[in-house]
Amino acid sequence: MRKSMTAFVLMSVLSLPAYAQCVAPPTLDGRWVANDNGAYDVRVVGNNIFWLGESKDGGRSWTQVFRGTRQGDTITGMWSDVRGASHNAGQMTLRVSGTAFMEFVSGVRGAGSRWGRPCGDVVLHPVNP
Repeated sequence: MRKSMTAFVLMSVLSLPAYAQCVAPPTLDGRWVANDNGAYDVRVVGNNIFWLGESKDGGRSWTQVFRGTRQGDTITGMWSDVRGASHNAGQMTLRVSGTAFMEFVSGVRGAGSRWGRPCGDVVLHPVNP
């Protein structure tokens, strides 16, 4: 009875559809999205981190630049709004987790507080239906 129950559970799990998962990019370079609905293009040069962030309307509502330095899992730098209704600026510190997640830790926060990588290789439909 126990073997047949184990076989039943195993077959039930194996018959579930499989979904593709994102693979984290090798570096921080590239496109990021934040919880402010903005898109951020990040560039890494040595320990220096640069980004251009734009609102989802192509940057008409706001556009932001950032320059910081990475030490371990911490990025500290200055950001500034350069276009749009807001004209804020300040220093902020971010915590980096791998190459696919960043979050605000301290300082003067812009609109975003959590950044992630869009997954261009996600299959939204089951691989084996």
